[in-house]
Amino acid sequence: MRVDTANKLAADVASGQLTDSERAIADDILRALAKDVEVRVREALSHNLKHCRTIPHDLAIRLAKDVDSVALPVLSFSQVLTAEDLVAVIQAQASVGKMAAIAERPFVASQVVNALVEHGNETVVAKTVANPGAAFQSAAFDRVIDRFGNSHAVQAPLVARADLPAKVIERLIHVVSNQMRATLLEKQQITPDLAMDLVLASRERATVNIAQSFSDAGLAAFVAQLHRSGGLTSSLVLRAVCMGHLHFFEHAIAALAHMPLAEVLVLLRNPNGLRHIWIKAGQSQAYYPAVRSALDAVLEIEREGRDLDAETFSCRIVERIMTHYETFGVEFEHDDLEYLFARVGAVAAESAAPN
Repeated sequence: MRVDTANKLAADVASGQLTDSERAIADDILRALAKDVEVRVREALSHNLKHCRTIPHDLAIRLAKDVDSVALPVLSFSQVLTAEDLVAVIQAQASVGKMAAIAERPFVASQVVNALVEHGNETVVAKTVANPGAAFQSAAFDRVIDRFGNSHAVQAPLVARADLPAKVIERLIHVVSNQMRATLLEKQQITPDLAMDLVLASRERATVNIAQSFSDAGLAAFVAQLHRSGGLTSSLVLRAVCMGHLHFFEHAIAALAHMPLAEVLVLLRNPNGLRHIWIKAGQSQAYYPAVRSALDAVLEIEREGRDLDAETFSCRIVERIMTHYETFGVEFEHDDLEYLFARVGAVAAESAAPN
């Protein structure tokens, strides 16, 4: 009888046809039924109220915290539950079933996605990635790859998404199988040349980051090895200074120009010194304005004595390079570091092309 009552009353509330006074009484009865010891009664409430947008918030919370058979319908569909409510359920880590239900909601807000990616198991994360209504931010994609980058169950829906940032595509190219890599490139409409560019960009970043761990003597040997292997490219030198790794930049310029490091250090602080070294190093003159602007920004930050985090540091340098290039009529649409390198590289290629 109580199950029948729950079904009928929940249906009446969901219909929206009750008067205000009737609704107030009905809400109190629903709250009482939500405390019923019989699970079937609470299941009936949840099933009939999962799409109702007017149930009391406290009732929706109570049902969402119940056993799975009661909670899942509400967690899957109820719009009464806020993003904060859903995050609290996920952080409680009480049930994989509850997290999976949240992962498959028609729309999953970015903060909820972040919680699922952080606390969910492989199955939950795979369901989240497979949901086109899940609002992923770049950091969430990175965390997915950090945790389950080698999982085929996660890779397959990840490759199929249409909203992958370039740096996430780049990471995937390195971890997925050849067959899945082909699917990724086709899905994202990436040419083999662009795929290679992404791989090279990743290698350049890794190279500059590895260089941080060396002492001065070790750094000199590392740069010398890169030089012998042909790895000291103009783009790598530019990337080093843009990422704030001035010592790597100095050693690289010295190696390319076949000059003593001490002499290079003096010349780099001279207004015309960099141009002299750059020409002697035989590097592309089309890259010179970007390198000059980046070095000026680094030296300016040094003089200010400011301790900037890596992201702020790079943004400051990128802004300086963009401003410099715009004086030559080269327009940049946004300040993404990889986009900047691509545009500077395009300018360099055009300058090097025969007339």
